[in-house]
Amino acid sequence: VQVVLPEPNAAEHFKEKQVQVMQARSEILEVLTLQTADVLVTPDGKKALKEVIKEKVSHALGMKVIDVLFSEFVVQF
Repeated sequence: VQVVLPEPNAAEHFKEKQVQVMQARSEILEVLTLQTADVLVTPDGKKALKEVIKEKVSHALGMKVIDVLFSEFVVQF
């Protein structure tokens, strides 16, 4: 999972704020553990997951997340 932030240099800012990055990762893991395979195999399920991750990570980082990108997505039944 990668998040898109509004500012090109925002990632540099968070290199110094490792606690916020760990909080964001923790939020993502918590969201993922609540998901079910039946929901995630649908396009709407993936879209809803992205929205929840955007909200949670935005809160953890204190900066609006523009998008969430999945480079790999494996659903286990």
